[in-house]
Amino acid sequence: QSALPSILTPEEGSKKQEELSEWRKTVMAQLEKNAMYTSKTLQAVPGLTVIVPQGAMYVMVGIDIDSFDSVSNDLEFAQALLDEESVFVIPGSCFKMPNFFRVVFSAPHEKLTEAYDRIHAFCSRHCRTAKKLKL
Repeated sequence: QSALPSILTPEEGSKKQEELSEWRKTVMAQLEKNAMYTSKTLQAVPGLTVIVPQGAMYVMVGIDIDSFDSVSNDLEFAQALLDEESVFVIPGSCFKMPNFFRVVFSAPHEKLTEAYDRIHAFCSRHCRTAKKLKL
């Protein structure tokens, strides 16, 4: 840890400073892209509402519990999603936000796409509103 300050603050005008600056720009651009993709994709999932992130590497997603037939809270939702789709989300109760869950979007885009497809499949099977739309 004692090396971190020198790594993160290279000599002014050095090649390392330029490389670090480029790396930061790349990472920030990717995180912004992932944030927008996550918000847009999960907002389209039946029974979910996304709180758009503002500077974080995660989103909080609201669960309309009354729309689901097999879960009664965020803990049950997270466990069922893990059991059925092998997708891990952090229950909002961990953050004193019941009936929400947290998704970290710093993973590669392909992994996010796969996870969000699985979340969509799970919600489509369990959300009453989604079932009515299929009829």
